[in-house]
Amino acid sequence: MRVESFPPRVTDEPPLGRAWRIAPDHFVVAALVVLAFALRLVARLARGEASFLDHGYTFYLSIARTLVAGGGFCSAPGEGCVTRMPAYPLMLAPFVSSGWVYPGVVIVQAALGAAMVCLTWRLGRELFDARAGLLAAAMTAFNPYALIHDTALQDTVLVNAFLLLGVTLLLSNARPQGRRLVGGGMAFAVAVLASGRVGFILPVAILWAALCVGGDWRSRLCYAALVLLPALVLVGGWMVRNWRITGVPVVNTQVGYALWVGNNSWTFSHFPVRSIDLSAAEAWAHLPPDRRAALSAAHSELAFSQISAAMAVDHIRTHPMETLWGAIRKIFVVLSAQLSPARDALTQAGYALVYGSVRLLALFGFWQSRTDWRRHSLIWGLLLGFLATTAIYWSHTSHTSVIDAILFVYAGAALSHFAARLDLAKGRSGACPQSALVSWSSPPRTPAEKFREIARRSLRHKE
Repeated sequence: MRVESFPPRVTDEPPLGRAWRIAPDHFVVAALVVLAFALRLVARLARGEASFLDHGYTFYLSIARTLVAGGGFCSAPGEGCVTRMPAYPLMLAPFVSSGWVYPGVVIVQAALGAAMVCLTWRLGRELFDARAGLLAAAMTAFNPYALIHDTALQDTVLVNAFLLLGVTLLLSNARPQGRRLVGGGMAFAVAVLASGRVGFILPVAILWAALCVGGDWRSRLCYAALVLLPALVLVGGWMVRNWRITGVPVVNTQVGYALWVGNNSWTFSHFPVRSIDLSAAEAWAHLPPDRRAALSAAHSELAFSQISAAMAVDHIRTHPMETLWGAIRKIFVVLSAQLSPARDALTQAGYALVYGSVRLLALFGFWQSRTDWRRHSLIWGLLLGFLATTAIYWSHTSHTSVIDAILFVYAGAALSHFAARLDLAKGRSGACPQSALVSWSSPPRTPAEKFREIARRSLRHKE
């Protein structure tokens, strides 16, 4: 079944000319992918195995070992079976089984980080133009934070890669078919099964498909069902499994505890300058004896989560203004490009300069995209969902990295727009030869491309 979500590109270029113009992009992107993989791999191998294990989430290795031993997705046989999501331990399991955790996991995660270079290039070309795609790919390849953290022992790169894959599949401009919607839903489901924090993407994607894809309402409901189906099978299957264990269909039993950690009187005692875990320890130390006794007496993971959630809700209800101000502070940490947990002053300043500039450029890119709101509303929904999740819980920089690739695409679009205006100005003044205005991209379909096309035609007319 073919899904007509967006109009196909219209071109008057001959097929051979178009193929010739696209070819250089592929060489550049291939080089960026290889370079991104090499940089990530070398950066991690230079730190050694001890650093990989000491600064990673080793509880995932415990779950993977239990899984390999036949005990399921549990921290230990019969314990902690609904605490974490299954995708990352499942990825670790073959390496645990073979005894090749290091550097095997590092190689796979470096490959996932490098794959995001190709995905950002494709997304930038689809949403804007070829130059925007190349700029986004270059930013992803040399992303300073990702060079180190893509290969850390944590689920970040797995979540980021599959979330970006889902967005790219859904927004494909090549006359998307039903399998693209199913593939996008499947990629989103894998991202959610890697981290429940990105669960907001499923309702956003389904709602977007129901409102913005296709023509009449019947076809839109059909397309929404295609996105929903893999999520229902994968995430729904995981929730049914948890239902059998706990008696309640939950994604994990960390939701209530995380809500309490992000909403208590001690949340900002250390966060965002230091780890949220220190704030959680501070909150635990100041708990009234009766509440601490209730948590200590919890007979199961689910009971502990439910008591924690009740404490969080009680705090929100009794401290509404404090909760609102806390939500604003959490969002400000993300928007102001703060490195959290903080490092030394020079590192903080460098991070703020690089990622703050990306955010400002991306803001201009978002403004450019307003005329094509049906397509870009998926991205807007994703970002709003992330900010809402941050306001309710919290976000360190590792959590914020899930939107970095999207911001790179829009920042690349802004830079491409500025470059096109510069090309046009030079073309009018006669300071730029015609060859300099020739793009590698497919024929123009955005304002940036239209500027270059106008300049080319005016120069040809003068000749």
